[in-house]
Amino acid sequence: MDYKRIVLFAGHYGSGKTNIAVNYALHLAREGKTVVAVLHDLQSAMQTADHILLLDKGCVAAQGTPETVFASGQLDRVFGVEVCRTSTEDRWQYYCKPFCN
Repeated sequence: MDYKRIVLFAGHYGSGKTNIAVNYALHLAREGKTVVAVLHDLQSAMQTADHILLLDKGCVAAQGTPETVFASGQLDRVFGVEVCRTSTEDRWQYYCKPFCN
């Protein structure tokens, strides 16, 4: 395996910096690099990743394409909110609503 082609992004980037990190990761992916990113921003992860690994207390709760992970219902359970989506012109827009009891 050519480890020079793998890039790891990890950590919480803070306000506005997530977009910079994600855009740079997309640039590297377009250059043929494999990018593994730890994202805490659900919207960024769902819109940019080819493959999602959803963790719950260190265990895999769901994995697959963003569509597969969304359809599993595990996002709702793990985050304790209702994860919804709406269609825009070119992609899905994800958002969260608190559960109503």
